Order: sequence, then structure tokens, then C-alpha cells
Amino acid sequence: MACGTILQDRRRKPVLAHTSDGGRRWDLLPIKDAALSLFFLDERTGWMVGEKGGLFATADGGRSWTSAKPAGVRAGPQPIRVFFLDASRGWLLCSRKQVYETRDGGRSWQLLAASREPGPDLPEGRTLYTQAAFFRQTGLITGWSRLVDRRSRLPAWMEPDMASLGAGPTTTLALHSFDQGRSWKSQLLPDFGEIARLRVSSAGAAVMLLRRPDSVSRPSEL
Repeated sequence: MACGTILQDRRRKPVLAHTSDGGRRWDLLPIKDAALSLFFLDERTGWMVGEKGGLFATADGGRSWTSAKPAGVRAGPQPIRVFFLDASRGWLLCSRKQVYETRDGGRSWQLLAASREPGPDLPEGRTLYTQAAFFRQTGLITGWSRLVDRRSRLPAWMEPDMASLGAGPTTTLALHSFDQGRSWKSQLLPDFGEIARLRVSSAGAAVMLLRRPDSVSRPSEL
């Protein structure tokens, strides 16, 4: 399954592309809200986060979706990604430095206290959690924060020598668990970059794809 939008009659139409034969044939399924991210626990059970902040669930492999309003999530943060370890336990990653957890399959959510701990001075409005990964006992939730760049208010073409410096430095937030998400510890990685993809190997090591928007001299790296 893939999510995206198509342009029809000069209007942006959100759709899901669904296949059940290994990609030989695809069906376009209309949806009410453009999908920001998808997560499937198995071939039939999945969740979708919409661009407008909605959370949706499917029990038939994505052919139909029902609203799964995240009860308990505060007003304000934008949900970005959802991750489930099993049918009961999951985490909703949001903007404004917030992560929520559920232990009843998404019927109710509680704020994960550890998500508020890293960097009390980081700007909440520019701090978000974006990636999650587990392997057996080991779990990681990561995000990033970027300070407002106040070096100049002039456009880049008026100060080309400043443009080469890129954006402000990015601070990475990391939450790690060694007991399948029952407890979490937080860590800050200053000037580390944005983690665009995250996996935990069978040896318990984290493999990350880093994006460096803060400098043209630091490309993305693995």
C-alpha cells in the first residue's frame, strides 16, 4: 500500500494505492484526508495518520478505514506517525515535543512523560518526534528540534556568503527502551541532524539515515 495525492480537475485528491497480488495490479482508493503516514501491524491491521490530524484504522488490509479519534491527546500537537508493537500497545508521535502511548489498541492514549524530558529549553513549536522502531526488547523513538535562524532576515540572493552556511543546527531527540516500551530514557544529540529513517537490528544496534539540512557541506549519510 502507498499513500499520496493525484491532481484531478485542478484539485488535489488524496488516495491510497492498494495491491493484493505483489504489485502486479493496483487499485486507487479515495480517502477523506491525505495520508501523512501509514503503519501496518500485519496484512490486515493498520493505521493511518492524516494531514489534518486524524487517526484512522483498518481491519481489512486498507480497503476501508474508520476514524480512530485519539482520545486523550491534547489539542494542539499534530500527529505525525503511529507505531504499534502488538495489537494493544502503540505510540503516537506528534509535534510540540509530545508522544502518546496506548495499551488498549488505540481506544485511549496517555502522554508519555519521557517525551517531555529532553532539552527543556528547546522551542516546543519547532520540536517533533518522527520515527520509531523496535526489535524484541529494544525500542527507539526519535525526533528533532531546530532553533529559529536569526542570522538575517534578508533573502539568500542578497547574502550569498551566508546561504552556504545552511539552516540553524539541528538537535536530535532520542527515547530508548530495553523492556519493550514499558520504560523509557531520554537523550539529546546536539548538531546530529534529522533522522529520516530508523531501524533496530537483530543485534540491538540502531541503523539511521541522517539528513543534514543545516549545512550543504554535510550531505545525508547512513
